[in-house]
Amino acid sequence: MKKLVIFPLILFLLLQFIYANDTYFYLAGGNLTPVKESNNLVEMKEETIIINLLPKYYEVTVDFLFYNQGETIELEVGFPFFSEGIQGKGEIWDYKCWTNNIETEFKKTPITKEWQKPTGLEYANLRTIQFSKKSETRTRVYYKAKYGASAPSNAIANYLYGTGLSWKGKIGKINLIIENNDKNSIFWNVYMNKKSIKNNLIKTKDNKFEIIFENIEPENYNSTFEIELGDVLNDDGPRVFPAYFQFNKKVVAKSEFKWYTKEQLRLVRNAIYALHGYNFQSVDLREYFNSVGKYWNPPYEINPNFSESDLSYYEKTNIQNLLEEENKR
Repeated sequence: MKKLVIFPLILFLLLQFIYANDTYFYLAGGNLTPVKESNNLVEMKEETIIINLLPKYYEVTVDFLFYNQGETIELEVGFPFFSEGIQGKGEIWDYKCWTNNIETEFKKTPITKEWQKPTGLEYANLRTIQFSKKSETRTRVYYKAKYGASAPSNAIANYLYGTGLSWKGKIGKINLIIENNDKNSIFWNVYMNKKSIKNNLIKTKDNKFEIIFENIEPENYNSTFEIELGDVLNDDGPRVFPAYFQFNKKVVAKSEFKWYTKEQLRLVRNAIYALHGYNFQSVDLREYFNSVGKYWNPPYEINPNFSESDLSYYEKTNIQNLLEEENKR
């Protein structure tokens, strides 16, 4: 049986691209160099990426299906990461990995590197995987990660799939699944290698979206999926709410409602009422708007003289459309 000791990292992996496909590299001349396709007979047939968006962090679970066209070989495969979070983009924890449904031991290993400007990318979780001759191998990785940030205050979750270039041929299939379990955030945009794919996502559940790609050859090792999250009420600054809130300014297209969960549709609908000082009887709504509303301009205050006639045509129409959508869910 052949044994090849190789080191996983992308030499030019910069601060934006943190969370990567399992891949492998070799050490040459004191530098980490990507393994060429011609040197490897293991192909990545399928990759299922599940990104679970939570209020303070996100979870990633990735299932890989490999097929080894050649002889049995052992590879030292790993997941590179920052030793400490940098601008909220490098911190991961609760990392686990499996091979053929068996949890696999791994070791946090310093990465030998030679470059002048330190990036903080210093470790990889390494484990040995045996790829049997003419056989399929299934692997899985799981971890939690801290959101990055972009202007003005959007959260970023990303996953680097470009390292699939290290395996033989194209990636046969990528199934990207995004679950939104953060009631305060919606998708601002979703990118595949900086190109928006948001409108191609298929809604499969109230909080779940999926998209499938076949025969994917990443453009480069930096190719990523990136999810940009914004506040559910569009309260992202720099101007305060309701500066960017659209539901009191125009009739919002019903097609936009797909990005909201049922719970979020209810929040948006009642935010329209909150702008007019409605006194909420539901405890959760009262607590929510008392909490977020104190930062509004003007702040949320109960109007004892509230009347439905205070609502504009846009607001009444949006309330009706939102309620209809809620009742469908």
